[in-house]
Amino acid sequence: MSIKFFDRQYRLKAGVAGSVGFEIGQPSSDTNKALHINFSLERTDSSTLNTAKIQIWNLNQAHLNTLARTNCQIELNAGYGDSRPCIFKGTVSNVQTDLDGADRMTDIEAIDGFAETKDTFVSISYRGKTAVKTVIDDAAKKMGLPVRYSSKARSVALRRFFSRGYSYVGAAKNALDAACRLASIAWTIQNGTLQVTQKNEPISTIAQVLDKTSGLIGIPKKIYNSAVAAGEDTGSTLQDSLFGYEVVFFLNGAINVNDLVKLQSEVVTGIFRVYKLTIQGDNLEGDWQCTAQLVEVGSV
Repeated sequence: MSIKFFDRQYRLKAGVAGSVGFEIGQPSSDTNKALHINFSLERTDSSTLNTAKIQIWNLNQAHLNTLARTNCQIELNAGYGDSRPCIFKGTVSNVQTDLDGADRMTDIEAIDGFAETKDTFVSISYRGKTAVKTVIDDAAKKMGLPVRYSSKARSVALRRFFSRGYSYVGAAKNALDAACRLASIAWTIQNGTLQVTQKNEPISTIAQVLDKTSGLIGIPKKIYNSAVAAGEDTGSTLQDSLFGYEVVFFLNGAINVNDLVKLQSEVVTGIFRVYKLTIQGDNLEGDWQCTAQLVEVGSV
């Protein structure tokens, strides 16, 4: 492992909006160690909400009380040394604490965008010709989420309209579904930001380089159509069904779902979009690793 992937550091913040929360992860001045944490995060490019499972040992009672509050928000930052980008932000959905030998282990389950999609109801009404972007922006504002459009999705959202206006009362996410369906675009929530893209369009044109020097581990594995993998007759050859690669690399919080990656390896070189990402780590043992599934930009 390259020296730049040593000195693993994390910071976890938790609290309810408008109240005092807490932050852990700062190494102790006596032991130079932080509280033991283990995390497993899963992210996809769909509107299905992303999830996190986090285990922390020996939290105090004040920490546990904060985590048990309704709509407690958490933010996990992790990296190396002073570089600790956010790798997960969401709402705590379940907390359980049990003994682990002489220690006390707390299991935290969290969901990105859970409170915003579960608790936000809207009553909106527009008269006359109304752009899709107007509906999306207003729904996101009521959900308290910033919006980030890809280039093509922004253009489409401005050019597609509800020709006779639009009225809706109910869950805000359903308004998002209706607007995106009309414009053939898609929404997803990534670390507390609403992303809007066209199918298989990256959120940005900037590509992160992924090679051995930047953390790539092993050899990229080809990904095939699931029907072919299951032995079904699709009328296509195995080569025709190829649509991407699975790669493993040391944790890099700069690489997220819908980002572009410039993959450089012995078996493949090219520009790909991240459509699925898992991140796993433990600050006391093993490496911090990401597993990403990549597709060629423009492929289905």
